[in-house]
Amino acid sequence: MNKVGLHSFLFLSFLVFSIISSANNVVVNNVNRVGASRDQVEFQVSWDNSWYVNGIPRNHDAVWIFVKFRECEAGGPWHHALLSTTMGQHSFGPEITYATPITTLDRMGNPGNHNTGVMVRRNTLGTGDIVSQSITLQITGSTDGTAMADTAEYDIKVFAIEMVNIVEESFYIGDGLSYRHLFTQGTNPRLPLLVTGEGLLDLATGQSG
Repeated sequence: MNKVGLHSFLFLSFLVFSIISSANNVVVNNVNRVGASRDQVEFQVSWDNSWYVNGIPRNHDAVWIFVKFRECEAGGPWHHALLSTTMGQHSFGPEITYATPITTLDRMGNPGNHNTGVMVRRNTLGTGDIVSQSITLQITGSTDGTAMADTAEYDIKVFAIEMVNIVEESFYIGDGLSYRHLFTQGTNPRLPLLVTGEGLLDLATGQSG
């Protein structure tokens, strides 16, 4: 028979204006293997103090969800499941949705087995608890090439990690006061450095005042 498990973790994120940025207590339960080919994993997810706001801090919390499996009683390594990149093959409860589509590309656009999980957030603007929302994920394989065969039985674990969306925009580094290890475009005056993109920066290290 299938064995299922659940795991949750918390990544702490510290943000300016984070008075409402306090999502916690993520819980995954009722994990089942479903589908005509038994290649889908169904479960429920809940977490407290969720938010999705267009005022300060102009961001949202989310939960990164991924699945691992291995054959029952056989032991051996766990296989990290790959998820379908066709979002219509997954389903989400009415209060939640995916934050970004699942893709095989990494953030730099390089192809590979990067469809290893899904980022889930609340569906509409607002704050409050997310309670017992159902999710069904379509499994397409695993990162090591092992398929989830419909004739085999598996131990299945669903992992959920609490996350925070960091808004992509310009920001300053440096305090404008330090005399050593400065982040500035010049040492006189010692102005904080405005970062506007991912390109190389011309920094003054400021090893002496």
